[in-house]
Amino acid sequence: MYKALLGYFFLFYFPAVHAQVNLVPNPSFEDYTDCPYTYSLIDDDEYIFPSVTDWIKPTEGTSDYYNACASAGCEVETPAAAPGFQYPNSGDAFAGMYTAYSTYDYREYIQAKLTSPLVAGQTYYAGFYVNAAVVDGFWGCGGTTDDIAMYISETRLTDLDASTHLAVTPQIKNTEGLLLTDTSLWYLVAGYFEATGAEEWVTIGNFYGTAATDYEEISGSANDCVYLYVDDVFVMESTVLPLTFIQFSGYLNEGELFPSISLSWTFASPLNNCCFFLEKSTDGKNFYSISEFPAPDITPEPQQYSFKDIDVFPGNNYYRVKAEDNDNSFIYSPVVVIDNYLQQRVTAFTSDKIIYINNYTATELNAVLYTTTLMPVNKTTIKDGNNRWTCTGMPEGIYLLYITDKQNNIILIKKVYMF
Repeated sequence: MYKALLGYFFLFYFPAVHAQVNLVPNPSFEDYTDCPYTYSLIDDDEYIFPSVTDWIKPTEGTSDYYNACASAGCEVETPAAAPGFQYPNSGDAFAGMYTAYSTYDYREYIQAKLTSPLVAGQTYYAGFYVNAAVVDGFWGCGGTTDDIAMYISETRLTDLDASTHLAVTPQIKNTEGLLLTDTSLWYLVAGYFEATGAEEWVTIGNFYGTAATDYEEISGSANDCVYLYVDDVFVMESTVLPLTFIQFSGYLNEGELFPSISLSWTFASPLNNCCFFLEKSTDGKNFYSISEFPAPDITPEPQQYSFKDIDVFPGNNYYRVKAEDNDNSFIYSPVVVIDNYLQQRVTAFTSDKIIYINNYTATELNAVLYTTTLMPVNKTTIKDGNNRWTCTGMPEGIYLLYITDKQNNIILIKKVYMF
């Protein structure tokens, strides 16, 4: 049997997640002084907020603010932002910045002052969500990276020179080797650290030089750069659940009659652990439990679990493990993404202003074409099987194809070109 290994291995000590106060002000960038109308509206003056409240930048780089309140067509409105179409992880807004170029060291960052200083010796859980904004064409970036991190400091980190990176050692880093290649997914970058005391600034960006930055081209854009969106930043107190995940991985079983996905995880030191829940999602955000495993008796030896999922979805399948303690605290593993490319229920491609849509859902679907400013311009019904949608009367340009079921659940979003 051929195995396509797609999981990520890691060694990480996880904090328990409790209902705690987030010390980051305006964590999802919802509060603003004025709606953004152009780029570069995150200022470097900690007392001036020309657009988004509480967020500034440490250098003269041109960090950007995006919000649904922006006027259509101004390129900083969500979700139709110019660097790449994307809905916020939550709310209506997010920040954006260049974090890498393949050949030189220009960097952009965002930063905020915490609502109160951290306490010496206290463990904190901190992180943010990040998305790679990739778009073809001259404006956009075609690359991605795994180098994105958070630095927590006692004083504000500043260096007006944006032509080089801020050379500090961040406390919270993305998993090494986990390239942000899925442009539809908001990746969680999170971890825990022990405060030395009096820290009250957070700075997010790439703290490595060009030679030390992992860069991978994933699009045909004219620009060899990485542009990332950031949303839902948090720093909160945390107790530590005494459990260490050593690895969590998975692969698609390709040689079987029906595709399945095999998953395994290994952990150590389950001193007060109650049980494990294997959770699954179709979008990387909304998870549900598919299996429960009791924790073993206390043992110094690493323990391994495995599970075979036979009810897999076409495309990406997202998995995580929830470890629950006897006191009802819990932690999550990082998410493992397995691409079931053997099944695609709905596919679409264009040729000479004709959209060919293959529908294998056994139900009728709705298809709507939008402009890049989300104005609907055409619609049709997609029958089960192979469909041919002729759009010869439409103006040339780039459109967004939305395919939904009869309950308006999104099945497919695809950029199409009419030329």
